[in-house]
Amino acid sequence: MNRTLFALGLIGLLAARPALADNQADALRYVAICQNEIKRAADLLNAAKICKESTENIRVLVGESPLYVGNLITEADNKVALGNYPAAFDLYSLAANAADHLGDAAKVRALRIRQADVQLSRGKPFHAEILLRDALTRLRALPRSRELATEEADLLSRHAATLTALDQLPAAIAEFQEALARLELAPPSARPVAMAVWSRYGDALERRNRYGDALEAYRRVLTLARINPVDHVQSSYAYQQIGWMHELMHNPNDAIATYRKQLQVLKKLPEQQAVATEITRRLAALGAAPEPG
Repeated sequence: MNRTLFALGLIGLLAARPALADNQADALRYVAICQNEIKRAADLLNAAKICKESTENIRVLVGESPLYVGNLITEADNKVALGNYPAAFDLYSLAANAADHLGDAAKVRALRIRQADVQLSRGKPFHAEILLRDALTRLRALPRSRELATEEADLLSRHAATLTALDQLPAAIAEFQEALARLELAPPSARPVAMAVWSRYGDALERRNRYGDALEAYRRVLTLARINPVDHVQSSYAYQQIGWMHELMHNPNDAIATYRKQLQVLKKLPEQQAVATEITRRLAALGAAPEPG
């Protein structure tokens, strides 16, 4: 049976009967329909239609519940995958409002980040800065704790990166330093966040022409890296930026050696072939001899 017809059939079934105590179970079925469609659909546009139907029916069944919020987020994530950022922003906003009504403060903060990411993708750093500042204000209203140190460091660095994009560099540098101070209180599980903070900090230092300091920031990313796909992406970027810092500091031999290290990492990231091509071009421009074999 066509999955769209199946979903519409469920809608008809629910419309034809009175509300029952198993509304939660029916809402969960709609969640599964949406998630399964996205996982296996070759047509994300069709998946988007089905997820929208699911979200509407979940709201009828259980109101502005955590299930409703979760499906809105799934629907919004699908819009991001389609590159439809305005629609994704609207859905994240609906989810944030619903989460706020439910009193789920942590979910609201997480959704502010998603809203900000979408606004950055739309080339709207000013709007992103406001959203991230709101998330920070909400977080700082809570008592400080070791458990929240990681989240605060991440939020601070995201906000600082947005200030960097707005060319508010002194304020950005101060927030990065505050984020690093919070990381000192964070548990070991904060390592992935620490990598992101140091990487963003390096970008801000580069914008201030502090190439030596930026170099050290990117090197900190490499010292934190582990052998896994997520870290490979961060490591590749760090190597690329270190190579670029060496170029700016007129150290071509160091740049060549660094770019070659990056190419070794990129062999583990076949989806980044375009980056590998660019680095190969950079090596040629620097007069690097082809590697044997």
